[in-house]
Amino acid sequence: MLWALSDISGYSVHARDGDLGTVRDMYFDDVDWRVRYLAVNGSAKVGPGKFLLSPEVISSTDREFGLISVFLRTAAVHDSPTVAAERMLPRQEESRLRAYYGWPNYWPALSASEQDMPGQAGGNPHLYSMEEVLGYRLLAGGEDIGFLMDLIVDDHTWQIQCLELDASDWLPAGRAWVPPACIEHLHGARKQIALTIRRNAVMDCPYAYGSMPPASAGEQAPPCGGDNSLHAGPSTS
Repeated sequence: MLWALSDISGYSVHARDGDLGTVRDMYFDDVDWRVRYLAVNGSAKVGPGKFLLSPEVISSTDREFGLISVFLRTAAVHDSPTVAAERMLPRQEESRLRAYYGWPNYWPALSASEQDMPGQAGGNPHLYSMEEVLGYRLLAGGEDIGFLMDLIVDDHTWQIQCLELDASDWLPAGRAWVPPACIEHLHGARKQIALTIRRNAVMDCPYAYGSMPPASAGEQAPPCGGDNSLHAGPSTS
């Protein structure tokens, strides 16, 4: 099923043997547009502070009770490496965390020479916080068409299916959904998301008039392109 990422904030996270804490944020990468971590405020049982969990450890979710259950035990989380649960998570810390839990890296393997290159010890430039990007302005053909309200994710694959856009300044229904395939670039410094389509393409989207995107993992968000693509030649509108 699909759900809004912001709805998950505040969910309780339970291990096999007790409470782990409360979800405060989610982190996703803008290459594959997949949620990579849940940032959790630790419970008394695992200690204060924040820690990251990959969706790989989730065993079930309960929307009625706002609960996420994971396969882990509290001791495993308590003893996990400390990481800075921030936007620019150092790649070395991320690698150490994933190695501890046995999670495979989601980025291409680097050669020995590449690992020694400047910048590899720095933060992951493709990792973004949900809290950070909500409110970013969306640009279609350089035109501001509204701001990001939410991210719609498939709770089986944790793949982001659509970006929910507040377009109340110009769209009758007030909001629309744009698939990640339509995104050209996410500008963190500018707090902007540039699209590969024009504004009228957003209007032509079947989800631009108040209806939700596809509700099952088997259905796909609409592709970008056609006459309203920025790469399809001048607009005739």
